[in-house]
Amino acid sequence: VNLAVVAMFLLVFLIITEKMKKDVEVEVGKSLKTVLLTTQQALSSWRGNILSTTPFWADSKIIGKSTEILLKKKNLKLHQTQLRESLSTILKTHDYRGYFIVGKNGRNLASSRDGNLNVTNLLYSDQGFFRKIWSGESVLSRPIKSDDVLTGGTQVSMFSGSPIHNSSGEII
Repeated sequence: VNLAVVAMFLLVFLIITEKMKKDVEVEVGKSLKTVLLTTQQALSSWRGNILSTTPFWADSKIIGKSTEILLKKKNLKLHQTQLRESLSTILKTHDYRGYFIVGKNGRNLASSRDGNLNVTNLLYSDQGFFRKIWSGESVLSRPIKSDDVLTGGTQVSMFSGSPIHNSSGEII
């Protein structure tokens, strides 16, 4: 009789434990789905914000005029300084680490750092990124490893790009 009571107690214990385990799994699953949906919504909102802001900056007069001058290779140092001063507030406000203006040959015409000037842009190997920009689209890159001068190491970065137009409205 005692063995039967112990066996019955063990069986009830195992059934209750299994049900509790399944209930916890269901609740964790619901929580993870909520986190996933919230994250997807936040990323979608962030992406939309980036893709609506980037063309606004690219279409600014200072960017267009400076790019035309940089393409003509005139007063390079002066225009680098002016661009950096003009964009510093935007960069700080949005917590961005820097900027590039890239020529159609893939070389950096302007950058927030001197070490990046007149070298091939690290995104140039992703021809789809620049092809879309040269065709008039604003785009967001995939996450890529990039140098981080602030930490002295590498980090994963994403870049947004938008075409810059000259005074005639052509993409330059």
